[in-house]
Amino acid sequence: MQPNGIARNYVDRMYSVSNDSLFICSNNILAWTIDGGGTWNETTLPFLDDDQTCIGLLADRAGNVYVGNTTGIYSATTYDMTQWELKAESEYIRQMELDNEGNIIVAETYYHNFIYHNGVYFTGRYTIAVSDDDVVFTIQRLGQAHNILLYSTDH
Repeated sequence: MQPNGIARNYVDRMYSVSNDSLFICSNNILAWTIDGGGTWNETTLPFLDDDQTCIGLLADRAGNVYVGNTTGIYSATTYDMTQWELKAESEYIRQMELDNEGNIIVAETYYHNFIYHNGVYFTGRYTIAVSDDDVVFTIQRLGQAHNILLYSTDH
């Protein structure tokens, strides 16, 4: 009997919404299961190639999936993973997080070139975390002494 599952040599990002769902980004392939690994599906991501790797992978319980490279965030649904919509563009995206309302919080450095799309917010910081009650934490490094400042906001 062959075990259910999927094999990859390299995984860029993984994201789980619940016990039954798992999304894996490997090079330019997105694989996912929504039945606890009983069946797997996969699609090729046209916006990822040798120059653009997956820097962010998010999903929500409504079936929305978000994949980011360093210059854009794209969305699709588990119902049609062949139709990807550009959600936001920037010059250098570093990290993405999802809040409870379905908004994407982005950490990126060149925020002056950020092209806003509905439901996407940027911090202009390198590292972010979003708490269960949607408080956004950001960190700013200060000089060469490696001191940092921790900020929080409810955006």
